[in-house]
Amino acid sequence: MKTGGTADRHTVVAIDDEEGDLAVIDALLSDDYEVICTSSGEEAIRILEACPTAIVLCDQRMPGLTGDEVVSRLRVLYPDSVRVLVTGWAELDAIVRALNEGQIFAYLRKPFDAAALRATVARAVQHQQVRLENRALLEEVRRMRSLMDQVVRERTALLEEENRALKDLSLVDELTRLNNVRALRTGMKDDYERCVRLGRPVSLLMADVDHFKRVNDEHGHAAGDAVLKRVADVLRTTIRGADVVARYGGEEFVVLAPGSAEAGATVLAERLRGAVEAASAPNPGPAGGTLAVTISIGVAGAAPDEAPPLDEVLRRADEAMYQAKKAGRNRVVTWSDVKRVLATKPQSTFIARSPAE
Repeated sequence: MKTGGTADRHTVVAIDDEEGDLAVIDALLSDDYEVICTSSGEEAIRILEACPTAIVLCDQRMPGLTGDEVVSRLRVLYPDSVRVLVTGWAELDAIVRALNEGQIFAYLRKPFDAAALRATVARAVQHQQVRLENRALLEEVRRMRSLMDQVVRERTALLEEENRALKDLSLVDELTRLNNVRALRTGMKDDYERCVRLGRPVSLLMADVDHFKRVNDEHGHAAGDAVLKRVADVLRTTIRGADVVARYGGEEFVVLAPGSAEAGATVLAERLRGAVEAASAPNPGPAGGTLAVTISIGVAGAAPDEAPPLDEVLRRADEAMYQAKKAGRNRVVTWSDVKRVLATKPQSTFIARSPAE
Protein backbone atom coordinates (compact mmCIF):
# COMPACT_ATOMS: atom_id res chain seq x y z
CA MET A 1 0.00 0.00 0.00
CA LYS A 2 1.24 3.47 -0.92
CA THR A 3 0.05 6.34 1.23
CA GLY A 4 0.55 10.08 1.29
CA GLY A 5 -1.15 13.39 0.53
CA THR A 6 -0.50 17.10 0.14
CA ALA A 7 -2.65 20.12 0.67
CA ASP A 8 -2.37 21.41 -2.92
CA ARG A 9 -3.07 18.16 -4.83
CA HIS A 10 -6.22 16.07 -5.01
CA THR A 11 -6.03 12.59 -3.57
CA VAL A 12 -6.93 9.52 -5.61
CA VAL A 13 -7.49 6.26 -3.73
CA ALA A 14 -7.07 3.23 -6.01
CA ILE A 15 -8.48 -0.09 -4.79
CA ASP A 16 -7.52 -3.24 -6.68
CA ASP A 17 -6.24 -6.69 -5.73
CA GLU A 18 -4.04 -6.73 -8.86
CA GLU A 19 -0.70 -5.08 -8.11
CA GLY A 20 -0.08 -4.56 -11.81
CA ASP A 21 -3.27 -2.56 -12.23
CA LEU A 22 -2.39 -0.42 -9.22
CA ALA A 23 1.03 0.24 -10.72
CA VAL A 24 -0.58 1.38 -13.98
CA ILE A 25 -2.93 3.75 -12.14
CA ASP A 26 -0.05 5.13 -10.09
CA ALA A 27 2.09 5.66 -13.18
CA LEU A 28 -0.68 7.39 -15.13
CA LEU A 29 -1.90 9.69 -12.35
CA SER A 30 0.90 10.34 -9.84
CA ASP A 31 2.30 13.34 -11.75
CA ASP A 32 -0.96 15.25 -11.21
CA TYR A 33 -2.51 13.70 -8.09
CA GLU A 34 -1.52 12.21 -4.77
CA VAL A 35 -2.25 8.53 -5.42
CA ILE A 36 -2.90 6.11 -2.56
CA CYS A 37 -3.03 2.45 -3.53
CA THR A 38 -4.55 -0.43 -1.57
CA SER A 39 -5.61 -3.97 -2.40
CA SER A 40 -8.38 -4.11 0.22
CA GLY A 41 -11.80 -2.51 0.32
CA GLU A 42 -11.75 -2.64 4.11
CA GLU A 43 -8.41 -0.83 4.18
CA ALA A 44 -9.70 1.78 1.73
CA ILE A 45 -12.58 2.58 4.07
CA ARG A 46 -10.04 3.26 6.83
CA ILE A 47 -7.87 5.34 4.48
CA LEU A 48 -10.75 7.65 3.57
CA GLU A 49 -11.12 8.66 7.19
CA ALA A 50 -8.07 10.88 6.59
CA CYS A 51 -9.13 12.03 3.09
CA PRO A 52 -12.96 11.95 2.96
CA THR A 53 -13.09 14.01 -0.26
CA ALA A 54 -10.83 11.70 -2.27
CA ILE A 55 -11.50 10.41 -5.78
CA VAL A 56 -11.96 6.63 -5.42
CA LEU A 57 -11.14 4.15 -8.21
CA CYS A 58 -12.51 0.81 -7.02
CA ASP A 59 -12.19 -2.53 -8.83
CA GLN A 60 -15.31 -4.69 -8.83
CA ARG A 61 -13.86 -8.20 -8.47
CA MET A 62 -11.86 -8.42 -5.25
CA PRO A 63 -11.67 -10.91 -2.40
CA GLY A 64 -13.68 -9.85 0.61
CA LEU A 65 -15.79 -6.83 -0.20
CA THR A 66 -16.69 -6.45 -3.86
CA GLY A 67 -16.44 -3.08 -5.59
CA ASP A 68 -20.16 -2.33 -5.49
CA GLU A 69 -20.16 -3.12 -1.74
CA VAL A 70 -17.17 -0.84 -1.14
CA VAL A 71 -18.64 2.18 -2.98
CA SER A 72 -22.00 1.65 -1.25
CA ARG A 73 -20.34 1.83 2.15
CA LEU A 74 -18.21 4.79 1.15
CA ARG A 75 -21.34 6.67 0.04
CA VAL A 76 -22.75 6.32 3.56
CA LEU A 77 -19.52 6.84 5.50
CA TYR A 78 -17.85 9.46 3.28
CA PRO A 79 -20.51 11.05 1.04
CA ASP A 80 -18.06 13.76 -0.11
CA SER A 81 -15.90 11.18 -1.89
CA VAL A 82 -16.32 10.80 -5.66
CA ARG A 83 -16.59 7.10 -6.52
CA VAL A 84 -15.65 5.41 -9.81
CA LEU A 85 -16.18 1.66 -10.35
CA VAL A 86 -13.60 -0.25 -12.37
CA THR A 87 -14.50 -3.61 -13.97
CA GLY A 88 -12.92 -5.96 -16.45
CA TRP A 89 -16.10 -7.87 -17.04
CA ALA A 90 -19.55 -7.13 -18.40
CA GLU A 91 -21.08 -7.19 -14.90
CA LEU A 92 -24.27 -5.23 -15.50
CA ASP A 93 -25.89 -6.20 -12.18
CA ALA A 94 -22.88 -4.99 -10.20
CA ILE A 95 -22.78 -1.72 -12.15
CA VAL A 96 -26.50 -1.14 -11.51
CA ARG A 97 -26.01 -1.80 -7.79
CA ALA A 98 -23.04 0.57 -7.73
CA LEU A 99 -25.10 3.24 -9.48
CA ASN A 100 -28.13 2.86 -7.22
CA GLU A 101 -26.51 2.13 -3.86
CA GLY A 102 -23.05 3.60 -4.27
CA GLN A 103 -24.10 6.55 -6.44
CA ILE A 104 -20.92 6.23 -8.50
CA PHE A 105 -19.80 9.12 -10.68
CA ALA A 106 -18.68 6.88 -13.54
CA TYR A 107 -17.30 3.43 -14.34
CA LEU A 108 -14.23 2.35 -16.31
CA ARG A 109 -13.46 -0.84 -18.21
CA LYS A 110 -10.24 -2.79 -17.96
CA PRO A 111 -7.71 -2.86 -19.51
CA PHE A 112 -7.21 0.85 -18.87
CA ASP A 113 -7.17 3.34 -21.67
CA ALA A 114 -4.76 5.99 -20.44
CA ALA A 115 -6.66 8.93 -21.94
CA ALA A 116 -9.99 7.67 -20.64
CA LEU A 117 -8.59 7.18 -17.13
CA ARG A 118 -7.04 10.64 -16.98
CA ALA A 119 -10.17 12.27 -18.44
CA THR A 120 -12.48 10.48 -15.98
CA VAL A 121 -10.37 11.46 -12.98
CA ALA A 122 -10.12 15.07 -14.23
CA ARG A 123 -13.91 15.23 -14.59
CA ALA A 124 -14.34 13.70 -11.13
CA VAL A 125 -12.01 16.33 -9.64
CA GLN A 126 -13.90 19.10 -11.40
CA HIS A 127 -17.21 17.64 -10.17
CA GLN A 128 -15.80 17.55 -6.64
CA GLN A 129 -14.60 21.15 -6.81
CA VAL A 130 -17.95 22.42 -8.05
CA ARG A 131 -19.79 20.47 -5.39
CA LEU A 132 -17.58 21.70 -2.57
CA GLU A 133 -17.69 25.28 -3.88
CA ASN A 134 -21.48 25.13 -4.03
CA ARG A 135 -21.56 23.84 -0.47
CA ALA A 136 -19.29 26.66 0.64
CA LEU A 137 -21.55 29.17 -1.11
CA LEU A 138 -24.61 27.67 0.58
CA GLU A 139 -22.89 27.90 3.93
CA GLU A 140 -22.04 31.53 3.22
CA VAL A 141 -25.66 32.19 2.24
CA ARG A 142 -26.83 30.59 5.50
CA ARG A 143 -24.31 32.66 7.44
CA MET A 144 -25.39 35.86 5.72
CA ARG A 145 -29.04 34.97 6.24
CA SER A 146 -28.35 34.45 9.92
CA LEU A 147 -26.61 37.83 10.09
CA MET A 148 -29.48 39.45 8.22
CA ASP A 149 -31.98 37.86 10.58
CA GLN A 150 -30.00 39.28 13.48
CA VAL A 151 -29.95 42.72 11.86
CA VAL A 152 -33.71 42.48 11.22
CA ARG A 153 -34.30 41.55 14.86
CA GLU A 154 -32.16 44.45 16.03
CA ARG A 155 -33.83 46.87 13.64
CA THR A 156 -37.25 45.60 14.69
CA ALA A 157 -36.40 46.17 18.33
CA LEU A 158 -35.13 49.65 17.47
CA LEU A 159 -38.29 50.46 15.50
CA GLU A 160 -40.46 49.26 18.35
CA GLU A 161 -38.53 51.53 20.70
CA GLU A 162 -38.92 54.42 18.27
CA ASN A 163 -42.64 53.71 17.93
CA ARG A 164 -43.02 53.82 21.69
CA ALA A 165 -41.24 57.18 21.68
CA LEU A 166 -43.51 58.45 18.90
CA LYS A 167 -46.55 57.66 21.00
CA ASP A 168 -45.38 60.36 23.36
CA LEU A 169 -45.36 62.89 20.53
CA SER A 170 -48.48 64.50 19.12
CA LEU A 171 -49.32 63.55 15.54
CA VAL A 172 -52.19 66.04 15.44
CA ASP A 173 -52.00 69.72 14.59
CA GLU A 174 -53.15 71.58 17.68
CA LEU A 175 -55.12 74.28 15.83
CA THR A 176 -56.95 72.32 13.14
CA ARG A 177 -56.98 68.86 14.75
CA LEU A 178 -55.76 67.42 11.46
CA ASN A 179 -52.68 65.26 11.03
CA ASN A 180 -49.57 67.36 11.25
CA VAL A 181 -46.35 67.19 9.23
CA ARG A 182 -44.99 64.40 11.42
CA ALA A 183 -48.04 62.30 10.68
CA LEU A 184 -47.74 63.25 7.02
CA ARG A 185 -44.19 61.95 6.89
CA THR A 186 -45.12 58.64 8.54
CA GLY A 187 -48.67 57.47 7.96
CA MET A 188 -49.24 59.27 4.66
CA LYS A 189 -45.89 58.03 3.34
CA ASP A 190 -46.87 54.46 4.27
CA ASP A 191 -50.21 54.84 2.50
CA TYR A 192 -48.51 56.21 -0.61
CA GLU A 193 -45.90 53.45 -0.75
CA ARG A 194 -48.59 50.80 -0.20
CA CYS A 195 -50.43 52.03 -3.30
CA VAL A 196 -47.18 51.91 -5.25
CA ARG A 197 -46.45 48.33 -4.15
CA LEU A 198 -49.97 47.21 -5.06
CA GLY A 199 -49.80 48.92 -8.45
CA ARG A 200 -52.69 51.26 -7.65
CA PRO A 201 -52.89 54.88 -8.82
CA VAL A 202 -52.51 57.52 -6.15
CA SER A 203 -52.72 61.30 -6.22
CA LEU A 204 -51.76 64.16 -3.99
CA LEU A 205 -53.55 67.51 -3.58
CA MET A 206 -51.82 70.61 -2.23
CA ALA A 207 -54.24 73.34 -1.12
CA ASP A 208 -53.35 76.86 -0.05
CA VAL A 209 -55.71 79.42 1.50
CA ASP A 210 -55.99 82.45 -0.81
CA HIS A 211 -54.99 85.90 0.51
CA PHE A 212 -54.28 84.48 3.97
CA LYS A 213 -51.73 87.18 4.77
CA ARG A 214 -54.38 89.81 4.04
CA VAL A 215 -56.76 88.16 6.52
CA ASN A 216 -54.11 88.30 9.23
CA ASP A 217 -53.17 91.88 8.40
CA GLU A 218 -56.72 93.23 8.20
CA HIS A 219 -58.55 91.17 10.82
CA GLY A 220 -55.86 89.81 13.14
CA HIS A 221 -54.35 86.42 13.79
CA ALA A 222 -57.44 85.19 15.59
CA ALA A 223 -59.35 85.62 12.34
CA GLY A 224 -56.56 83.80 10.50
CA ASP A 225 -56.87 80.90 12.96
CA ALA A 226 -60.65 80.82 12.44
CA VAL A 227 -60.14 80.62 8.68
CA LEU A 228 -57.68 77.73 9.02
CA LYS A 229 -60.04 75.83 11.33
CA ARG A 230 -62.94 76.37 8.96
CA VAL A 231 -60.96 75.16 5.95
CA ALA A 232 -59.77 72.13 7.94
CA ASP A 233 -63.36 71.25 8.91
CA VAL A 234 -64.55 71.49 5.31
CA LEU A 235 -61.69 69.35 4.02
CA ARG A 236 -62.21 66.76 6.75
CA THR A 237 -65.92 66.40 6.04
CA THR A 238 -65.65 66.52 2.24
CA ILE A 239 -62.89 64.02 1.50
CA ARG A 240 -63.75 60.36 0.90
CA GLY A 241 -63.29 57.63 3.47
CA ALA A 242 -59.98 56.38 2.04
CA ASP A 243 -58.49 59.88 1.66
CA VAL A 244 -56.10 61.38 4.19
CA VAL A 245 -55.82 65.09 4.94
CA ALA A 246 -53.07 66.87 6.86
CA ARG A 247 -52.02 70.39 7.63
CA TYR A 248 -48.75 70.81 5.77
CA GLY A 249 -47.77 74.02 7.49
CA GLY A 250 -48.93 77.62 7.66
CA GLU A 251 -52.01 77.93 5.44
CA GLU A 252 -51.22 74.85 3.33
CA PHE A 253 -53.03 71.52 3.45
CA VAL A 254 -52.30 68.18 1.78
CA VAL A 255 -54.78 65.48 0.76
CA LEU A 256 -53.65 61.98 -0.24
CA ALA A 257 -56.15 60.23 -2.52
CA PRO A 258 -55.31 56.49 -2.72
CA GLY A 259 -56.77 54.71 -5.75
CA SER A 260 -57.35 57.95 -7.65
CA ALA A 261 -55.55 58.83 -10.85
CA GLU A 262 -55.00 62.49 -11.62
CA ALA A 263 -58.34 62.86 -13.43
CA GLY A 264 -60.35 61.48 -10.50
CA ALA A 265 -58.31 63.50 -8.02
CA THR A 266 -59.07 66.64 -10.02
CA VAL A 267 -62.79 65.99 -9.55
CA LEU A 268 -62.16 65.64 -5.81
CA ALA A 269 -60.13 68.85 -5.81
CA GLU A 270 -62.94 70.76 -7.50
CA ARG A 271 -65.38 69.44 -4.92
CA LEU A 272 -63.10 70.57 -2.09
CA ARG A 273 -62.54 73.95 -3.69
CA GLY A 274 -66.29 74.49 -4.14
CA ALA A 275 -67.09 73.34 -0.59
CA VAL A 276 -64.61 75.81 0.88
CA GLU A 277 -65.89 78.63 -1.32
CA ALA A 278 -69.49 77.88 -0.24
CA ALA A 279 -68.53 78.03 3.44
CA SER A 280 -67.44 81.06 5.41
CA ALA A 281 -65.43 81.53 8.57
CA PRO A 282 -66.63 83.49 11.60
CA ASN A 283 -64.73 86.70 12.18
CA PRO A 284 -63.74 86.90 15.85
CA GLY A 285 -62.38 90.42 15.38
CA PRO A 286 -64.12 93.69 16.27
CA ALA A 287 -65.81 93.87 12.88
CA GLY A 288 -67.60 90.56 13.49
CA GLY A 289 -69.56 88.87 10.74
CA THR A 290 -68.04 86.23 8.52
CA LEU A 291 -65.06 85.98 6.25
CA ALA A 292 -65.18 84.63 2.69
CA VAL A 293 -62.62 81.90 2.11
CA THR A 294 -61.24 80.33 -1.07
CA ILE A 295 -58.39 77.96 -1.75
CA SER A 296 -56.10 77.21 -4.69
CA ILE A 297 -55.31 73.52 -5.27
CA GLY A 298 -52.55 71.73 -7.16
CA VAL A 299 -52.99 68.10 -8.13
CA ALA A 300 -50.27 65.56 -8.98
CA GLY A 301 -50.93 61.92 -9.75
CA ALA A 302 -48.67 58.87 -9.60
CA ALA A 303 -49.61 56.17 -12.09
CA PRO A 304 -48.66 52.52 -11.43
CA ASP A 305 -46.06 52.65 -14.22
CA GLU A 306 -44.56 55.94 -13.03
CA ALA A 307 -44.40 56.30 -9.27
CA PRO A 308 -41.78 58.84 -8.10
CA PRO A 309 -40.96 59.24 -4.41
CA LEU A 310 -43.57 60.97 -2.26
CA ASP A 311 -41.41 64.08 -1.92
CA GLU A 312 -41.35 64.45 -5.71
CA VAL A 313 -45.14 64.13 -5.92
CA LEU A 314 -45.42 66.74 -3.18
CA ARG A 315 -43.16 69.04 -5.18
CA ARG A 316 -45.27 68.58 -8.31
CA ALA A 317 -48.52 69.26 -6.44
CA ASP A 318 -46.93 72.31 -4.81
CA GLU A 319 -45.80 73.66 -8.20
CA ALA A 320 -49.27 73.06 -9.66
CA MET A 321 -50.81 74.88 -6.69
CA TYR A 322 -48.43 77.80 -7.23
CA GLN A 323 -49.52 77.99 -10.87
CA ALA A 324 -53.17 78.02 -9.70
CA LYS A 325 -52.43 81.05 -7.53
CA LYS A 326 -50.62 82.77 -10.40
CA ALA A 327 -53.58 82.12 -12.66
CA GLY A 328 -55.97 84.01 -10.36
CA ARG A 329 -56.51 81.82 -7.28
CA ASN A 330 -59.64 79.87 -6.28
CA ARG A 331 -58.99 77.25 -8.92
CA VAL A 332 -57.47 73.80 -9.52
CA VAL A 333 -54.37 73.19 -11.63
CA THR A 334 -52.88 69.76 -12.29
CA TRP A 335 -49.31 68.72 -12.86
CA SER A 336 -50.38 67.73 -16.36
CA ASP A 337 -51.48 71.33 -16.90
CA VAL A 338 -48.06 72.52 -15.77
CA LYS A 339 -46.32 70.11 -18.15
CA ARG A 340 -48.42 71.35 -21.04
CA VAL A 341 -47.35 74.90 -20.26
CA LEU A 342 -43.72 73.81 -20.15
CA ALA A 343 -44.12 72.07 -23.51
CA THR A 344 -45.39 75.24 -25.21
CA LYS A 345 -42.99 77.78 -23.74
CA PRO A 346 -39.25 77.99 -24.34
CA GLN A 347 -38.51 79.22 -20.87
CA SER A 348 -39.12 77.39 -17.59
CA THR A 349 -42.17 78.33 -15.56
CA PHE A 350 -40.48 77.23 -12.35
CA ILE A 351 -39.95 80.69 -10.90
CA ALA A 352 -38.41 81.15 -7.50
CA ARG A 353 -40.95 82.39 -5.01
CA SER A 354 -40.58 85.23 -2.61
CA PRO A 355 -41.27 84.61 1.10
CA ALA A 356 -44.56 86.54 0.75
CA GLU A 357 -45.81 84.08 -1.88
